[in-house]
Amino acid sequence: MKDDRTSEEAGMDRSAVLRVIKGVTLVLGAAIVVTLAMIGYGLFMKDTKAPEPNPQHLNAQTPVAVPAPIAPLADFAEIPLDQPAGSAIAAVVPQGDRLYVTVSGGGRADRIVVVDLARRRVAGVVVLDGGAPPRPGR
Repeated sequence: MKDDRTSEEAGMDRSAVLRVIKGVTLVLGAAIVVTLAMIGYGLFMKDTKAPEPNPQHLNAQTPVAVPAPIAPLADFAEIPLDQPAGSAIAAVVPQGDRLYVTVSGGGRADRIVVVDLARRRVAGVVVLDGGAPPRPGR
């Protein structure tokens, strides 16, 4: 009978040990899942988080170039471009106190006439096809 009791006690001990092993396995498995979820969340937040501004950059003042004020233009009736008959204006581009007029035709190569609006005169002519440039106007 002693042998029967020891085998029964051994069986109870074995089932208790198996329960403990199952419990430890479940706890460790849950810990692994939670850890992986936290790592994934951390990586996601790091990717989507905007960088915080550096306070040193906020206090630094960068010099900014300010264009000189342009004097208001006087009214005028016309500024002669001194182009030959048959010339046509292809494009006009204003920039500051200059006006760039692209002229074609008139028996000459295409050219850009630079008009100084402040002085109301032709500042120069840029010839686009290697032809001899005409004399600038007044």
